[in-house]
Amino acid sequence: MTTTLNNYAAPLIKAGRRAYLASLGLAAVAEAQAKRSIDALAERGEAAAGRQKPAVFDKFKRAGDKLGEQTRARFNGVVRLLGAPTRDEVNQLVASVERLTEKLKTLEPAK
Repeated sequence: MTTTLNNYAAPLIKAGRRAYLASLGLAAVAEAQAKRSIDALAERGEAAAGRQKPAVFDKFKRAGDKLGEQTRARFNGVVRLLGAPTRDEVNQLVASVERLTEKLKTLEPAK
């Protein structure tokens, strides 16, 4: 009876061991393929990074400029609510005073 059991068990054990070894081989192949894929993707990413940097920085700059404009607009709104002149209004006033000063100089009698 033991011989009969061994006759049936030996091929099952052998098949089980082969399946186990095949699964280890599959894991090793998958690991190697994953490493090759990651390396290839990293190389492509490095190549693309050189092309993408200017575009990314440009997007950040535009976003920063837009944020700055929005901040200035809100600040100017608060300044108006407080009744104080904005920078642009002060600059316009300075320019007007300078123009009037030049006109007054032309109207002064010669000395």
